[in-house]
Amino acid sequence: MCFKLLQPRLNYTLSFKERMVVLRSILFGYKLRNNTLKEIFSTNDIFYFDHARTGLQFVLSLLPKQSRVGVQPFTCHTVLEAIENAECKVVFVDINDQLVVDNQTLQQRIDEIDVLIVTHTFGYPVDVLELKKKLPGKIIIQDCCHAFLSKYNGNVVGRIGDFSLFSYGFAKFPSAIRGGYVIVNSSKYIDKFHQQYDKLSTSTLKRELSILFTSVIATTFYFPFVYTFLSSKIKERRRNLYYFKKASGMKIYKESSATHSLFDLQLLTINEKLEIQQQNANRIMEVLQKNSAFTVCQLSQESNFFMIPAYVNNPSRFIEFAKIRGVEIGQHFVQSINVIPSFGYQTGDCENYERLIQKLVTFPSHYNYPACKLNLLLSIIEAYTNE
Repeated sequence: MCFKLLQPRLNYTLSFKERMVVLRSILFGYKLRNNTLKEIFSTNDIFYFDHARTGLQFVLSLLPKQSRVGVQPFTCHTVLEAIENAECKVVFVDINDQLVVDNQTLQQRIDEIDVLIVTHTFGYPVDVLELKKKLPGKIIIQDCCHAFLSKYNGNVVGRIGDFSLFSYGFAKFPSAIRGGYVIVNSSKYIDKFHQQYDKLSTSTLKRELSILFTSVIATTFYFPFVYTFLSSKIKERRRNLYYFKKASGMKIYKESSATHSLFDLQLLTINEKLEIQQQNANRIMEVLQKNSAFTVCQLSQESNFFMIPAYVNNPSRFIEFAKIRGVEIGQHFVQSINVIPSFGYQTGDCENYERLIQKLVTFPSHYNYPACKLNLLLSIIEAYTNE
């Protein structure tokens, strides 16, 4: 039976078995390791970090200081912080209607960048090979934090850029508390990467226990009953009082052993998780496309469908419409407009971005989303009108 509680849109769910893997790893040094990731990407050059953001900072720190890094403004603030923490310079490149880097704007700014971060936003696969042809001599970093197992022309994304960045933190795919990894595709950097990576500190027992404590708090925070009556209200208040302050000087660690084990556990059933996600997404997109109030902006069937983005004339009205019926709808990265001025952005620098975020909403399609709530979400989309 489905109760009329507010269903969080993000995936902060852990099963009992997943919790036990984390606990056993911390208390008894239990490690679950498999070769699934190496088989998926056909490489051994995979390096784990405590966060995807520190993995990016590590990559950029290998490059000449003050390198000019092209990046779309529609991104997480941690990407921009990692660029500056590595003593590089942010150069903003506009996005297209699919919420990924706009080729026309990129062509205009080729001479202004040394590095390009290609973000596969919400899992949407970008043609990186074509970008690489247009950017000879430039370093390409694929931001695949939303795009694990997305494909382009049948090939998994993350194997074309010089480096590729992935995340398996809470609310990612899969959702495994905290962590990320970098794939090094360029032989030019592999030796230097190895040398510097070997110098990094490993996670201490204190940090492992902190991660365990944080995971308990986070999963409790997102439990529907708690979320309905407490957490969502705290989030709304913080959203209304939002003030961005840069985080600097973040120390880089190798991965948490506990969350690495949890990630490896999830990899054992990753194809089943992907299939559920794809089925959820296709049902959502089918209903969205029948309602003229919405425009689906990403239609690639090779996406992992991390989230489903769409445009609607009045996002706040629709979000409230869904909320009072028991479903949370998001505006992922909408606060980026308040963040990017701290990194040198001027109004009008990326006009398409400024236009698109005024209409964007995102729908949850992740593998842990309850079936009854998905049916409710579909009925909400069907019932909504612009009138």
